[in-house]
Amino acid sequence: LVELRGLGAVEQEAVRRGYIQANPCTRLKLKRKNTKEKREISQDELEYIDTRIHSCPEWMQDAWLVGLKQGCRLSEVKVRMADVDEKHGVITFHVKGGKTHSAPLHKDLLPLVARRREQGSEYLVDLPMYASKLIIQWLRSIDVQDISFHCLRVTVVTRLARAGYSETQTMEYVGHCSEMVHSIYRKLKPADLKHLGDAL
Repeated sequence: LVELRGLGAVEQEAVRRGYIQANPCTRLKLKRKNTKEKREISQDELEYIDTRIHSCPEWMQDAWLVGLKQGCRLSEVKVRMADVDEKHGVITFHVKGGKTHSAPLHKDLLPLVARRREQGSEYLVDLPMYASKLIIQWLRSIDVQDISFHCLRVTVVTRLARAGYSETQTMEYVGHCSEMVHSIYRKLKPADLKHLGDAL
């Protein structure tokens, strides 16, 4: 679809310059499909999931923990053990666009790091094929209907904002380089802001 949209843009320019009579891609009516916005996971939901996740495969438990503590994408939990520096408390993710992002290693991940080193693992989490689909299927099986792994990223960003950390600090923690993208993840509610009225 991306390539067809790109071709459509090129053909539209060709029409404008008079090289061709019409743009056949306009007849395809390719529109961006709006996806449902991801939401914050409530504390009650996190506690409920925590009571059930121990019956899941180890990779899923590990991935969920890393996502909850680091706010990373699912694909990013497959961190090379060589990119985990527990001595200096730094973890380096390979993110979109072939870039890397270093963040503080959350202390709750230290037991996982120690276990994976003891196992001689190459990665912090061994993701199977279709990991995202498997996580969603498991969440639906325990009657959690509108949550995906990516909601953990939204939850981390929102909790850090609610705790009063600056946008710059939070962006550095989760690896957002665009303020516009970052703002989509922040899901503060009116109740989170009511104390601001005291300053007026």
